[in-house]
Amino acid sequence: MPVSEPRKLTVWFVRHGERTDFVDPNWRYTTTTPYDPPLTELGAKQATKTGYYLRDLAQENFDSFVRPHSKTRYLLYASPFLRCIQTAEGIIRGIGTSRYSEIVGGIRLEPALSEWMSEEYFTEQIPDSLISSCKEACLVNRVPLELAYKPQLNHLPEFPETLDQLAARFRDFLERTVQQLEQDTPENEPFPTVILVTHGAGVNSLLEACFKERTLVEVNYCSLSRAHLNLKKKEEGWLVDKQATTIHLR
Repeated sequence: MPVSEPRKLTVWFVRHGERTDFVDPNWRYTTTTPYDPPLTELGAKQATKTGYYLRDLAQENFDSFVRPHSKTRYLLYASPFLRCIQTAEGIIRGIGTSRYSEIVGGIRLEPALSEWMSEEYFTEQIPDSLISSCKEACLVNRVPLELAYKPQLNHLPEFPETLDQLAARFRDFLERTVQQLEQDTPENEPFPTVILVTHGAGVNSLLEACFKERTLVEVNYCSLSRAHLNLKKKEEGWLVDKQATTIHLR
């Protein structure tokens, strides 16, 4: 294995799958939590297909002769909104049990990846009870959570949130995640591949953090963006080689 390889980090930015209120606008009148719609049946299929794609990519990268320890280890972080948790669950289902890849620990519930608390989307502060309800639902439905994970944000972002505040939230999360992985990963071991399941505005903010300029791309359901960082050459910044692609959903 090349000496420089373990110091390279790969991060996937994933938007959640199709949401129920997108296809049924009246759904919001049938619930006490209209700000937290679940996935549609199609959205669940999109999430699983995303997992299949990541599984197959890991298989393509596996080389038992040249790199006997080349199994891809995924760290999966998700916004606590139901549509993101269900998407993360679908990704886990798609990756499945494989000799080529694995999810390490379970879903890392991270409020820093939450939806943009914009006045265009919401009329008031979303209660932090959404986070505890999310945890309880995961435990009841046996959705794997990494319970030992300590999130960077212990509450939902404050409403209202400006675009600059949103960008700073995601930039800070990405920087702190890189720092933590540097501390946790021994020099002679490759970094796990990181998957961040978030919202459309979140994906744009993560791309903006990589490009270091205002970014606005069309981010469709379960689209995939991928960024790489050579930690031995941080001054070169992030290399984005996939940007909001949905080719894996065809």
